[in-house]
Amino acid sequence: CRGMQVLNIAAGGALLQHIDGHRSPTDRANYHNVNVCAGTLLAGVLGQTGPLSTNTYHHQAVTLDTLANGFRPSGLTVESPTLVEAMESETARWAVAVQWHPERFYELDPRHQRLFSQFIAAATNDKQ
Repeated sequence: CRGMQVLNIAAGGALLQHIDGHRSPTDRANYHNVNVCAGTLLAGVLGQTGPLSTNTYHHQAVTLDTLANGFRPSGLTVESPTLVEAMESETARWAVAVQWHPERFYELDPRHQRLFSQFIAAATNDKQ
């Protein structure tokens, strides 16, 4: 999730410095739903739009107001639809960043594994 935050800052965006409820006081994850936006690369990768259950560990966030130019939201929190949980480049062929940890969630929901398999497939196709 920090990768999405760093990507947003590196591209000229900013972060909302603190949000409540997305980080557990223990090492255990909180969970919430993210609305996957229609017409996005993320929707194509996951094979769905609408609510997707994700884990959440963060207390900072990218918002619609702090999202870097050149990126669009591809997932927004259900509870607060101004919080960006996934973003993607408007110009790069395959640049998707998510605010959750799919590597910790794919056993509960195999759709999360598709982020990795589709990324690898895109990178492999670029080499050919």
